[in-house]
Amino acid sequence: MLTDAGAAGRRLLRPGPAVALVATLVVADLGWAGRGLNPQVHPSFFAPEPDIAALRLDSLDGGRVFSYGLDHSPAFREWLARGGRALTLTGLYLDRQILGPYTSVIDGVEAAESGDLTGLAPRERELAPSAYEPGRVGELLPWFRNAGVARVLSLDPLSHPDLVPLATVPIAGTAIHIYGLNTWPRASLACRATLVASEEEALSVPYRRGFDPWREVALVRQGSEGPDDALPATCTKGRARLTSWTAAEERYEVEANASAYLVVRASHARGWHSFVDGVPQPVLCANGKHRAVAVNAGRHEVVLRYVAPGLLPGVALSLLALVATAVVFVASGRGTR
Repeated sequence: MLTDAGAAGRRLLRPGPAVALVATLVVADLGWAGRGLNPQVHPSFFAPEPDIAALRLDSLDGGRVFSYGLDHSPAFREWLARGGRALTLTGLYLDRQILGPYTSVIDGVEAAESGDLTGLAPRERELAPSAYEPGRVGELLPWFRNAGVARVLSLDPLSHPDLVPLATVPIAGTAIHIYGLNTWPRASLACRATLVASEEEALSVPYRRGFDPWREVALVRQGSEGPDDALPATCTKGRARLTSWTAAEERYEVEANASAYLVVRASHARGWHSFVDGVPQPVLCANGKHRAVAVNAGRHEVVLRYVAPGLLPGVALSLLALVATAVVFVASGRGTR
């Protein structure tokens, strides 16, 4: 009997059946993981508090949310010093409710740069660690506006006349304070383009005195030909309106009485493509980090669409690997007959 079992095991572990077994186990494991099972807590653990959900942070007309998080919070350090039962789990709950790293994705909330040290963003951070200290909120307000931040969350009370208290939500022996801010528009139509020499200079332009976030944009000069490098913005009036939004596609309706730039306060990156009335147009880097698309006089639909760089070659290589695996599987099956 042992001999028969050993023979059956050797047949099972031949290249063809072994590949099939491993593939089956991988698919089963991914399927099990994809169910999101976590026996430690009930799914309701990840639901936002009713008072926070009522603020509809996922529907701010393009405005973002900034969370001070827990790392630099004096209130959180005081809370930790008090101790208590299930401190770790309660701390996780606090982090979730204040939109800690990744939880904004669960809620569909557009968050401005958080203090998450495990983020995979391949760029240098804009904010220094000291900027996350709640007592220095006044210094951060210009950055908030340039990032389109309309709501601010903090465990510590914030004091500034430009911040409007909206709610204080008691939670786990402490409280989350939510503030509103009159911010800059997510999308605007610029009638004045300022050409600068470098990205660093473009980043500084929105913080200059007199900068008009509704009508002005800074663009980096691409050559030595002066203002002719870019389409001159000559409009005197116009408007831009977001009509639909997903993570990979944004649609805007714009109207101007002369040439202008649609400016979108969202990260400029490789992979973004724009179409004005269906015609491809370059996506320019606005204000050192945002997006801009040139438009002529009249009414237009502007579509911004993101396609991950290298996506098609990656898919092609994956398909090639799949075909190669299938060929090896078939060949090994024939060789073991």
